[in-house]
Amino acid sequence: VLSRFEAEFVSSADFSSPEALADAVKAFTTALKPLKTKTVMWAIRAALTSRTHGADLSRTLYLLGKERVQARI
Repeated sequence: VLSRFEAEFVSSADFSSPEALADAVKAFTTALKPLKTKTVMWAIRAALTSRTHGADLSRTLYLLGKERVQARI
């Protein structure tokens, strides 16, 4: 999940707003079917924040910014 997230999502996602990131996250999780959305989100959130639960993932991505997200992944 994390290698695909870095290769496919981070390089092409629009980090200009949480709404744009929310749409991109939804498309990314859909592309990883049959994995459940919850499983995908858990892995990404754990890598970014060291927690499995927390604030909305798109807002977290927005606040961290593209460079920090790449570094943490």
